[in-house]
Amino acid sequence: MSEELLNKAIAWARTIVDIADKHVTIIKHVRKSVLFNATKPWMKRDSSSTFDVTMGSFDGAKISELVELYAVNKLRPTTTSNCTGMMDWH
Repeated sequence: MSEELLNKAIAWARTIVDIADKHVTIIKHVRKSVLFNATKPWMKRDSSSTFDVTMGSFDGAKISELVELYAVNKLRPTTTSNCTGMMDWH
């Protein structure tokens, strides 16, 4: 997941619920992740950023859920128009 995608998901969520600026700051701050081997920091090969959504953490799961809801919302108009009448639940 990229920082840009998280920013888009937060912007979308703010159109639905009130999210204070201080909470967005905290959410983005805790995405900073650094690994150390002895005394040397390890960085991702493809990024100079410390942005990361760590696996296995409660807040990482919540961030993933937020991005999932954003993605489903982006897909909804496409799937609704293409699938109309395809499933009859009656």
